[in-house]
Amino acid sequence: MVKTYSECIREYGSARKIAYLIKEEKLFRLERGLYSTEKYEHLIVMVNKRYPQAVVSMHSAFYYNNLTDVVPNCLHIATARNSTKINDKRICQHFIPENTLNIGVTNLIRNGIVIRTYDLERLCIDLMKNRTKLPYDLYKEVVLSLRNRVHEIYPAKIDDYLDAFPYRQKLHDLIEKEIF
Repeated sequence: MVKTYSECIREYGSARKIAYLIKEEKLFRLERGLYSTEKYEHLIVMVNKRYPQAVVSMHSAFYYNNLTDVVPNCLHIATARNSTKINDKRICQHFIPENTLNIGVTNLIRNGIVIRTYDLERLCIDLMKNRTKLPYDLYKEVVLSLRNRVHEIYPAKIDDYLDAFPYRQKLHDLIEKEIF
């Protein structure tokens, strides 16, 4: 279980006790300010703890939702536009307007890890919004996967989500043409 330094202080009482537990290998320092009872933790678990408002998005969301088999080279997360830049080479940060950041957020469980990501309907919108920025083969693979899973996608949900996005009609037409 991943804990922040302040959570460790509350639980164990002092920095000295934390240092003792680390020396005894009952607690492990993962990185600055993050500790765990396990020697290794998945990057997503650490990101969830350090940035609780962040949402796994784009390439990573496509991968964890089984829309592609291409493993992303970094963990793509979406944060509010006014968030501080994350200086971590393992993380690719996308700044999203606050009014659309939490639209379609869901918790996905993969290998016992809770991943805060977007649902299929929101991924359809993100795919169409960023279609020119994605590699063509990745774009086509995700489109084909969404077509195969069209029975899991609720068009009414997409329409509700699109109300918050600019270029609503253009995005709607692209989703209709490419996916449905």
